Amino acid sequence: GSSVNLEKRSLSDLAKMIVSYAKKQNCAISSANAQYLITVVGNDIKTVFNELEKMCNFANGEVTREIIDNLAVKSLQARVFDLSKFILKGDSDSAYKVLNTLFVQKEEPIAVLSVISSCYVDMYRVKCAKTANIDENNLTSIFSYKNREFLIKNAARDCRSISTEGLRKAIDILSHSDELMKSTSVDKNLLLEETVAKLLILRSKYASY
Repeated sequence: GSSVNLEKRSLSDLAKMIVSYAKKQNCAISSANAQYLITVVGNDIKTVFNELEKMCNFANGEVTREIIDNLAVKSLQARVFDLSKFILKGDSDSAYKVLNTLFVQKEEPIAVLSVISSCYVDMYRVKCAKTANIDENNLTSIFSYKNREFLIKNAARDCRSISTEGLRKAIDILSHSDELMKSTSVDKNLLLEETVAKLLILRSKYASY
């Protein structure tokens, strides 16, 4: 027999495949929008191509960012990224709107909490790198960000709105919530809702302008 390492394609390689696939559909998509599509729907090739084919059938020659925003079915990760983004903006109405959508779609609260936690960990790593005068791009090799470099880019953008101390306290809140979800019989949706409320309050206290 043979041992074969079938790694997922890198972000840039997958983006090139998307651009090429769009041409075969008599459609066009820029490399930047191809990468944006991946951040919205995930990096599963079958899912990406299914979504792209749908948008090419709708588009009048070119798949724009607006079309992606209006038509693409967001992955759980992308929806929770939106939730984290609204929390960091202090936009409680939009944050709870996304959270309620996740509840309606019966997403597993532990999975949602895990993605929120990863967002805050990413921001904390970038914040610490900046404090230590380390190029944030070096984080892709220090930690496991291969083929997920966009997470560092998003974290660098989002961490500007909260202080380092605020991020530490947010991670403590998320860690405590994770422990409660996994060790008690308290309603997990209620715990998740409470966690979002605590993060919103924390953001207003430790906002970085």
